[in-house]
Amino acid sequence: MAHKKLDKKFILTVNFPQTEEGRLQKEVDMAKAEADNSGFVPGLNPAASSVQTDIAVINDPNTGLIVQRDAARALEKALTDKINKKLDAVQNTITRLWAPQAEAALTGDVDRIAKAKTLLFGIKGQDTGHVSSSTARTIAANTESVPVIMKIDVNTHNIQILLLHDSVSNKKALRKDILRIDIFGLTDLSATPTAPASLAELISRGGGYLGQAVKRKFTHDFTPDPTAPGPPPAPLKGKTEHYIPVYISKATKKPIGIGPVKSALIN
Repeated sequence: MAHKKLDKKFILTVNFPQTEEGRLQKEVDMAKAEADNSGFVPGLNPAASSVQTDIAVINDPNTGLIVQRDAARALEKALTDKINKKLDAVQNTITRLWAPQAEAALTGDVDRIAKAKTLLFGIKGQDTGHVSSSTARTIAANTESVPVIMKIDVNTHNIQILLLHDSVSNKKALRKDILRIDIFGLTDLSATPTAPASLAELISRGGGYLGQAVKRKFTHDFTPDPTAPGPPPAPLKGKTEHYIPVYISKATKKPIGIGPVKSALIN
């Protein structure tokens, strides 16, 4: 008895690559193939042109969803970077500027502990109610320290002596990664002196490099040079000098930490 041979069932498959770009390319190629060979499957519904329109919504180089998404991601990254930079600036202001200034202002104040806590600073080294007079804050261990001018001695005419320490350790010894402390200054001749808000402002207003601190001490002598040509300069007594100390890195020989400004009248 003869047996009838059955045709194997014709089944089509579609394999999309897993990557987004690969998948999209597959769809683009298939829609084009269907459009270029429309006679192979007459009446294909929806038509290849309709599918190509849907694809264009996704990958149009000017208005496509991918372009819009990439722009949104770029904007998100840019905004995140701005947020992080502003947050760093705020934290640096609190730890590098406010904390040393608050410490200097509260040192010797009998109510320093209560006032520091009211300002939400921590108290380093507190034990049974006692706190070292030179500490009035707790800064995170990973906070990069800066040089701080704790005192300016103005007792000698035309001489100012700066005494410095580290903002985190409160010690006079330099950190191992610090080469030196550079001192920048600005003589403010105005009737209403205003401290510069930054090193850049100090320099832009005519200030500049004065020298290096030695063993956390810097002496600034305002005595005019008698051999200098021209008429003698006007006396500086009663004018204000603004100072900014700067850590210089051993590795890069560049600034690694800029301390807060401190000012004093010239005697």
